[in-house]
Amino acid sequence: MRSDIHMILEHHTNAASSIVNEERDYLRPWRRKFRDILVTKNEDMLGFLEKPLVEWPAETRHSDFFRTIRSLPAGSEWMRTHVTEIVNTDTVLSEIESDLGCSLKSVRSNIHSIMEKYLSTVRTLFEHNEKLDTNLQKLEDLHKRLSELPNMDPTIRSSAQLEQSILAYIDDCYKSWGIQQEYEAFCKTYAEFTAYRSILLPLQAAADTRGSPVCTICTTERITIALNPCGHVFCNSCGQKQRNQCYICRCSVSNRLRIYFS
Repeated sequence: MRSDIHMILEHHTNAASSIVNEERDYLRPWRRKFRDILVTKNEDMLGFLEKPLVEWPAETRHSDFFRTIRSLPAGSEWMRTHVTEIVNTDTVLSEIESDLGCSLKSVRSNIHSIMEKYLSTVRTLFEHNEKLDTNLQKLEDLHKRLSELPNMDPTIRSSAQLEQSILAYIDDCYKSWGIQQEYEAFCKTYAEFTAYRSILLPLQAAADTRGSPVCTICTTERITIALNPCGHVFCNSCGQKQRNQCYICRCSVSNRLRIYFS
């Protein structure tokens, strides 16, 4: 019975996953282009900083200028006084905010709010998953115990009373355990988790330009575990917390594999 319910739950969580468009098809070429800019375009981007000495009319002055620079921290008062300002940060921020149609402060505030809601949803998802799994196990045990009861003789008058008592007990168990409510709450929370995750995933991809990738659940720890057989990867903490099913595809977990990035 638990396996049947988990199959239906997988159907519902798949439906919940489609609440937002998949970002991976966009992210893969985007990240590749971004790496190309960093790796292959350095010379083009930094070429304007180099200028042959023969083109400088005042070689000594420039030599003294750069000699002084080497002895000073980047944010020193001398730097602010003698080095030409290339970018007016206020103007840049104003242009960015004009393009976005809102202030960067409000964007940052919204992102922080989404991150907090996402973490809260992850915690709630853990709680619902634990309760649902526990209650399904109770239901499985109840069915097993009831199946072991001997067949009642309908000719015995008390057998009808016993049957009614058993039915009342089963009904009380269903109501007490709240399986339907917990199931619906889990599906709703999973849909919220998927929606928030889809917003944070591009931000994570943009920030993670080197080293091992970051866990898509907690968005902070590095990936160290792959679930078998589905292959979805998580950090050690998140990978160990989900004992029975994958967060992403809800596939049953048979074991975990340690993975390394070198």
